[in-house]
Amino acid sequence: MRCPEKRASSRPTDSGYIYITGFCPTCGSTLYGKASAFPDIIGVTVGTIGDPALPAPARSVYEQSRHHWLVMPESTPGFIRGRDGECSR
Repeated sequence: MRCPEKRASSRPTDSGYIYITGFCPTCGSTLYGKASAFPDIIGVTVGTIGDPALPAPARSVYEQSRHHWLVMPESTPGFIRGRDGECSR
């Protein structure tokens, strides 16, 4: 399914920056994320790309709220909160 348009919502982060989430207004799927702390980076959500050759994640952040059934590889750095926070493994 292609999203004919996108919308965005924003919220403050724990560190006082703004985080923008882009989503499809038709189906509600999250498409991307953008943090004002890193203006040159756009994070594309994994579900947006239907490619089985997609590389593994570089890191896992906010593991405090990760679903218990989602298991990250031990080699993937994990952080309890943001990517500069306390490591979880």
